[in-house]
Amino acid sequence: MYNSNRPNQYVEIREVSWVTRIKESLKGTVAGIVIIVIAFLLLIGNEARHDVNALANNQRTPEIVHISSDSAPSSQDIIGKPISMTGYISTQEMLGDNLFLKPGSYIALTRQVEMYAWEESRDVEATTHIGGSQTQQITATYTKKWLPARHLDSEWTSLLDNDLSVVRSTKSRNFLQPENHSNPPLEIEDAGYRVSSAKVGIYDIDMNSFSLSVVGRETLPTPTPIQLKEEIVNIAPNINLSHNYLYKGTGSSSTPQVGDLRIQYNALPSGTDVTVMGKLTSENRIVPYPYRISSLFRIFPSSLENARVKIEQENIYYTWGYRLLGFLLMWFGLRLLVEPFNILLDILPIFGAISRIISGYTTLLIASSLTLVTILVYRLTFNLLFVAIAIPITFISVMIGVIVFLSKRR
Repeated sequence: MYNSNRPNQYVEIREVSWVTRIKESLKGTVAGIVIIVIAFLLLIGNEARHDVNALANNQRTPEIVHISSDSAPSSQDIIGKPISMTGYISTQEMLGDNLFLKPGSYIALTRQVEMYAWEESRDVEATTHIGGSQTQQITATYTKKWLPARHLDSEWTSLLDNDLSVVRSTKSRNFLQPENHSNPPLEIEDAGYRVSSAKVGIYDIDMNSFSLSVVGRETLPTPTPIQLKEEIVNIAPNINLSHNYLYKGTGSSSTPQVGDLRIQYNALPSGTDVTVMGKLTSENRIVPYPYRISSLFRIFPSSLENARVKIEQENIYYTWGYRLLGFLLMWFGLRLLVEPFNILLDILPIFGAISRIISGYTTLLIASSLTLVTILVYRLTFNLLFVAIAIPITFISVMIGVIVFLSKRR
């Protein structure tokens, strides 16, 4: 039913049986396993990135040799070794997006799309009854906002009120009240482009080995917003320039309508002074330098000193940020794994409540231990096999410790 005081709010009351809750929680265990695997991959990948950044800052061996971009190295000993160089990057190619942006003198560019769309936020209040059934009151609030293309047609879930619940969604076909809250299909996607060949001084750059994803970590930067003008874009019907965006839709930048798009471009222009890090080949070509389970191959639109400052900032913010994220994902996944057991005990709600307190602290301890062991074992051995061996040993050890502790508390 709609909230008469708030026209874009909808309230739904659900009666959910104990058996249904168990079935739904079993589906959550599958998601829990996937989330735990993602957490381990994130933690290991993050440590590998940390290693590469440490190498780039000459905190690991072999040390990076800085060479001139305008002359061949005086010694052949650095062939196959990690190097850095600073110079102007250039290309003979012209690069566009084959849609609106005309070909220009760019090394790489990204097209970033936003849609004015409906977003649903849900608040769930649940009351558990004797016998394990639940009464759930779900309040859905609908707002219109500019959303990045990568966030469209998505759902975000959380373990709320002892249930895996959708808390935010842009997938309008799954809205609690899709009527009058429909998002149209996205007509234009995000995209990234790069030239096939480029040079820094006398050296060829292996452009095909660079990643240029508009989602996730990029090794090839596009730091500079392109100042859009009529002479560099193809103006099509229902397209106009507005505040450095290409605007497509029936509304305007001041009064947008659901389904309207705004498009922005960012680029690494040819002629930019850059610092390149990678491996030097005998053909005067810069390619990725393999290092442990990752590789070093980066371009920074800056001097060597500024590039190293940026790397140090990445290590501070990203390394610890991803460690925290990996821990939270692991804890969330473990909670999903044990939730069916908690719901079984909900046949008497007090037992389910006690079980959730115990399992909450237990999964927190396990997630903390597994996160710490994964990081430390990789840092000490740089060996994925040792990490794989340490994980089950840690899990079993923590579980034995918890069981012994609980048995002594009785």
